[in-house]
Amino acid sequence: MKPNRNEVPTAAILSSISSGTDRDEHLCAIAEAPEIESLDNSLHDMSIGEEELNENAFNDHMNSVIDWAEEEPTFHRDPDDSSDEEYLQPISLRMGGALKGAQAIDNLPTIGIDETVHDLPAPEVLSDEPLTLKQPILPGPQKVLSDADIVGVRAAVMYENSLRQLVTFLTLPVDTCTGVLRNGSVCESVAPFPTVIATRGTAMSVEWICPNGHCLWRWNSQPVLKFGMQAGDFLLSSNILLSGNNYAKVALLLKFMNIRMVNPTTHYTIQDTYCVDTIKEYWEEKRSEAISRLQGKDVVLLGDGRNDSPGHSAQYCSYTTMELDSKEIVYVATIDKRQTNWNSNIMEKEGFIQTVEKLTHEIKVVEFCTDAHVQIGALFEPRQRQIQGAQDSPQPGHLAWCQKPVQKNCYCRKV
Repeated sequence: MKPNRNEVPTAAILSSISSGTDRDEHLCAIAEAPEIESLDNSLHDMSIGEEELNENAFNDHMNSVIDWAEEEPTFHRDPDDSSDEEYLQPISLRMGGALKGAQAIDNLPTIGIDETVHDLPAPEVLSDEPLTLKQPILPGPQKVLSDADIVGVRAAVMYENSLRQLVTFLTLPVDTCTGVLRNGSVCESVAPFPTVIATRGTAMSVEWICPNGHCLWRWNSQPVLKFGMQAGDFLLSSNILLSGNNYAKVALLLKFMNIRMVNPTTHYTIQDTYCVDTIKEYWEEKRSEAISRLQGKDVVLLGDGRNDSPGHSAQYCSYTTMELDSKEIVYVATIDKRQTNWNSNIMEKEGFIQTVEKLTHEIKVVEFCTDAHVQIGALFEPRQRQIQGAQDSPQPGHLAWCQKPVQKNCYCRKV
């Protein structure tokens, strides 16, 4: 019986290795062995070339393998430090590790930074070319470019039901929607388009919207100023201050009528940003003109104070002074209770003193008339007189301060 050709060389190779024969003979015998040849062929079959690599299978997360690092950290761990307990060993993610066979990473194609990544959606590339569809020319929101666009322009109260009735009879000169969808195609929704009535501040707006959410046109009941502020909101907030009203009372009135009101934050922002400094500049300009007209004349002044709240808890007092003949306000002194050691009862007296000291340096004041205030009356007593030249007035219930001696027929004239 003939011995098996596959078994004899193997036994001979093993016996020659164990017997210590020459190393080169062993290597030649191993290379010629059929088992080694078959192992070589199987390893060659397991390698992946560029032409045999399935990129989709390799990039699939289901074929990836997570390897936990078995080495301990090299830094010193303090046993008393509780933060060391939160230490996690580093891991590594091998793509394609679960596939059969060893993956040859060097044979994978190189992906540049500008190439497409398969696990992320491709970004939408917007074309610079204009749409070929004819877009109708619809007017934009009315802009306020100068004060003539809103000052003196008539305004009225509008009800939503009346506006909705008007909108139902309006038809936009648009047959199809020209909005662009996410996939880059044109919407092409056909008319008629539903309308939505919304409110913003004191205004109402109407929007024509297609079924895909594109706004074809927006109409607003008020013109808009710079940065999108509505003219009605601006005028309402500024005129509340200019007319001497306050926000709470006007807001309560509009609430009873179910009319939209400016938000209090927006209201005070408009006043602080646009009104306060402008009013101060305008007041100083007009006051300077009035003082210049009174130069070189004998001026008779009338003054009175008013607190911001009744009782003994007032915080501020405004002492206003008017010229008798022209009826012009020539000075307003604002007194804070902190200037009078938190005593609100003497704020009017402090306003009177500041007014006299201010105006006597600017114009020739010959007479100053005020009401019979207790603290101001104390200034006229000879023992407590704090203002030089103060005299009593013959008019009952009034006090008069004069720079000249009071004559027999001198009296304080009423306004």
